[in-house]
Order: sequence, then structure tokens, then C-alpha cells
Amino acid sequence: MTARPGSGGCTPPLPGPLNRMRRIAGTLVVLATLGWTGCSRAPDPAGPREALERYFAAARADDWQAFYQVVCSAYRQGRTPEEFSRWAQAATPGFAHAITARTEHEIIAVNVEGDRAKVDVRLQTPDLQAIPGLENRLPSEAEVLAAPLVPKNHTFDLLREEGEWRIFLAPPPASDPHLAERVEHAAEAFSGSSSGSQTDRP
Repeated sequence: MTARPGSGGCTPPLPGPLNRMRRIAGTLVVLATLGWTGCSRAPDPAGPREALERYFAAARADDWQAFYQVVCSAYRQGRTPEEFSRWAQAATPGFAHAITARTEHEIIAVNVEGDRAKVDVRLQTPDLQAIPGLENRLPSEAEVLAAPLVPKNHTFDLLREEGEWRIFLAPPPASDPHLAERVEHAAEAFSGSSSGSQTDRP
């Protein structure tokens, strides 16, 4: 028996040709609906959350090939995973390793809009401002390891590329005479800075 739309009753099956036309029409309606909704995916808070967890894990382990997989294509700057690993190892000083090793994180909110997402994170990170004399130098690894932890909130931006959620990071200049200072800022970005909204709490 076939249910009549808009009623609780049933009607006898339609004759062969009419029944086939009805099935075809129903299929077309389904395809049309998929066509309208296919470009607007349902919110996927698990995807951005997992991507950010991989980001933190890769940074803490100095696993630059895993890090490569979870950062946006703009940050990769056309490098292969092997080239990116060599570049990252050369550009990352010891104090940055100490920051990532000591940073603790808790994801507190995920907001997904299409192929963009914002993830709010509560961090405990070494307080570089508590290290004296950094006006004209970078901190040592030992100083970072000894620094007190301070709480910070930070919002990470993610985008979906090639079906995968990746962390959006602005690419560094190809040639940068102040690379050490930029690496310091990048390390601080990993450990977070005060930031904004917290929505769609899990």
C-alpha cells in the first residue's frame, strides 16, 4: 500500500505506468533536494575539534610532517612534507619547543559555518612576561621551562580544504631577516592570546 501525502490513510497502488512516473517524480524531488543542500554541509563540530587536537599533538611531538597535514595550504607555501619538515626544524628555536611542551589546552566551544570554523580554547601557557630582560633577546629553553603558567583564552580559525579541516595560519614571508622574532610570535600564537567569543559549547 502507498501512503497518500497529507493524509493518514492508504491508497491502492497506481497502475504500472502511473506508478513508475510517481516513483521517478519522487526520485527527482530527492535529487533536487540534495542539489540544494549539497553545497551547505551540516555543522560538523567533531571535525574541527579533532583537527585542533592533531595540531597540538604534532606541535608537542615536533612531528612536522603531521603538523603539515593539519595546517592550511597557504602556510605550506607549496612545500612538500619533507621540505616543510626541514624548514620548520631550522626555523624553530629551543624555547618554542619548551612552550609547546608545557602548554595545556581545553577546547571549550566549536562554531562551524559551512567550510569555516572557530574553536575557542582555554590554555595554560608559560608566562614569557615573567622572564626578565627579554627586551633585546629571546628566552632560553630553561627560562621557559621555569616560567609560571598563566591562563589564556584563544580562538583558532579553521577552514575545510580538500574535504579536511585545517588550521588557518598566515604564511610567513619567503625571506625574512627577522625570522627569530617571527618564530617567537608564532610560538606565542600556539600558546594563545586573549580572544573573544565562546559559542556552541559541547
